[in-house]
Amino acid sequence: MGCKKEIRYRLKKRLMSTLIIIFLMSTSFAVITWTTTAATDGDNIKTYTQVDGQLIEKNIFSEEDFVIINVTVDNVSGDPQGPLYSVKAINENTGEWVWVDVTDNDTQGPWGTNNIPGDSIYWGGFEVNSSYPTTNSSGPGNLSILQVSSGDKINITEHYPGPFDNDTYIAYFVITIVSNVGNGTLCGFVKNNETGDAIPNATVLVNRTDGEPFSASVVTNESGFYIFDNNLSVGTYSVTASKEGPDGFPPQVRDNVTIGVNETIWENFSIDIGGPVGNGTVCGYVKDNKTGEPILDAVVCINRTDGIPFSSSVVTNESGFYIFDNNISAGIYDIFAYKEGEGGFPPWTVNSVEVVANETNWVNFSIDLGVPSGENTTIAGIVKNKETNQPLQNVMITIFKHGPEGFPPFETKTNQTGEFSVDVNETGPGEYEVQALLDGYIGYINWSVQVFDGKTTYLTILLTPKFEKPSYLVGRINSSSTGENLTDVMVVLLDTNFTHMLEDPANKTNNSKIVNGIPNCFNITITYNSTYKLILFKEGYYVKMETIPGIQEGKIIWYNVSLDKAKPDTLKMTVEFFDLDDARVTINRTLVAASPIVRFFLDFMPGIGNNNQIVDKKEIDSYLGMVNIFGPTLNVSLDKTQEPKKGEEERGPDFLATPVAIKLDGSYLNKYLAGSHKGTLDNILNTSIMSNETIYYNATFNITLDGPILNQISHPFNISTYYRDLMISNITFIFGKFYKITGITNETNNTILNTTNTLTMSPGNGSINKLAYANISLEFNTSTVSLPIVEVPTWHVQDKWVFNQTDNNGT
Repeated sequence: MGCKKEIRYRLKKRLMSTLIIIFLMSTSFAVITWTTTAATDGDNIKTYTQVDGQLIEKNIFSEEDFVIINVTVDNVSGDPQGPLYSVKAINENTGEWVWVDVTDNDTQGPWGTNNIPGDSIYWGGFEVNSSYPTTNSSGPGNLSILQVSSGDKINITEHYPGPFDNDTYIAYFVITIVSNVGNGTLCGFVKNNETGDAIPNATVLVNRTDGEPFSASVVTNESGFYIFDNNLSVGTYSVTASKEGPDGFPPQVRDNVTIGVNETIWENFSIDIGGPVGNGTVCGYVKDNKTGEPILDAVVCINRTDGIPFSSSVVTNESGFYIFDNNISAGIYDIFAYKEGEGGFPPWTVNSVEVVANETNWVNFSIDLGVPSGENTTIAGIVKNKETNQPLQNVMITIFKHGPEGFPPFETKTNQTGEFSVDVNETGPGEYEVQALLDGYIGYINWSVQVFDGKTTYLTILLTPKFEKPSYLVGRINSSSTGENLTDVMVVLLDTNFTHMLEDPANKTNNSKIVNGIPNCFNITITYNSTYKLILFKEGYYVKMETIPGIQEGKIIWYNVSLDKAKPDTLKMTVEFFDLDDARVTINRTLVAASPIVRFFLDFMPGIGNNNQIVDKKEIDSYLGMVNIFGPTLNVSLDKTQEPKKGEEERGPDFLATPVAIKLDGSYLNKYLAGSHKGTLDNILNTSIMSNETIYYNATFNITLDGPILNQISHPFNISTYYRDLMISNITFIFGKFYKITGITNETNNTILNTTNTLTMSPGNGSINKLAYANISLEFNTSTVSLPIVEVPTWHVQDKWVFNQTDNNGT
């Protein structure tokens, strides 16, 4: 029992530690949108190659290739008088670049009649070559050549500043260069199986399944043709064709496609797009078999057993009625009903229900509710594979009762149908914790299961299987304003399913990896499917936070991300001494860049949030209640990956941490006096967790020195904080009758204003990798304080000091 309790405690501590670390990295950031190209208000860049007279869109080119550029803008059309408009192609690895002229009128280039005069779509091109030096075009008909090598990234961007499209938006696109030595070609057609018609704009994705991971994609042209043109290295690949939208089709996969040296492999796709047009409706009643009474709040689930996997659920109303209203595609489904908690019942299943398009399909349930009230107090349920919905046997079920020491755990295993049942009459009603473990699956934990006297509490537990082959989330990170590749970015993949029993739900890395010869990538190994949050942090930039659902096994998922420069927060802070080592802090600050992270965690954090995507009053009050116990942090560090200190795991993430470090006599003046916090969070109530509206934090609280006051007249006093680039700060210290200022040393880009017993520090601009500081020499105000000073022991948290004091009359 002791070992199991330690594991449970460690899991809880690790979970909270992870949330603290994630927020430590987000002190001055916020969420932005994700895109692979910076393309706004109609500005867009695409790249193509020409094969047999056809233009094929792609973003991976070989070392000797011609890159056709298509630029769409929104404010101009036609060619200007004089020099043509141009884009700039920059080799990110070497820094070399070329200008590429683009035209809206010329139909003589390899783009041919795709260039329609006056349509605001411009065409141009340049050559990439590993054997020739970089050469800019010297005139009409003379093409630019950019020297490249395998693994280079080429950033193609509008010429800015300049007159190209008369706005401030800069479109850009990044292509990758791969070696053409010993490569092969993959091509084919994607067509409708019934009509033979071409399917344009379908995406064809390749994932290498042996050797070094590699992934790339192209789009079919108007003839349904696609090609990976001499840019796939020798190996075995899975090839997937798919298309989104109303005329789309689900992924069609071809495994074990082998590419040989200098070979051209054809892989055609014939897609069944037909089937009945429209969805069907599934509805019915869930009632008590004995009394005929309707059962309210029963969950009805539907799982497709043929074709593309699909599942959904609804809840019965007061009449016991449920409906999937014209949103179930034609196919074969299993439908089951269950209810958890008081008055609950285990799943009742109707198998192999055929749903017909444009028809209403009735499925009713008559339920035997089971154990009468007043008999056994039971926790029962069924354990299933989350991916297949099949029951799992021999799953170890462990049940703990929350409360006083002395309750041993209950243990059992599921039977052949995946079911279990445990009588908890001995420990009675209350709050329980349930765990489920099986080799090959991610452990399950439910921290809070409410059990009622004489009732059966029924649980449906879904275990997530581990992958046999890992998947990889790979990508590069660019600046949205300049297109330059960013380095030193912290990347976190957070598993947001907290029923997964993990030592650490966050996978932390950076973008220093080399993937397929491409530098500055992040590469995260994923070993099971879940709903993940990809969170990226870089000092001085807004945070990127994106949901990554539905990870497929053995795949490589590429995410190229753009980050925006962050607007600094503002901080006005006053620290007023009311004793030799005690002070009252007043905070008025904004949370601009970090506001979506704050909202996300308030709604998401166990014990506080309800995960409904909206921040409500209860979540705010619960967090401020936690802050009143533990206090906000008053400290600053450039190390965003530091582990929480001992004891900090219980407090949860400190969203209200103030990046100011204060030292007096070599000890930190940051020890919070419990119960002294009075504060508010404004402009956050009833907002979406994805909102980036500014949050305002206003508070007062008391702090004390985490160490002794030196029994001497002179006292060193040190202040550290961020420069203005990360936070616009105005920090005032009021020493009152206790200290006077005798000397100041600070960096030149700090503004210091002071009197004898007050000081205001306002940092200017500086490196985001350094802290602004000021070193102050203090002395006791000998008119009110004289040596010796003696600390008086007390049972109160706050220190008390005895020293000689004089009043204004010299008494």
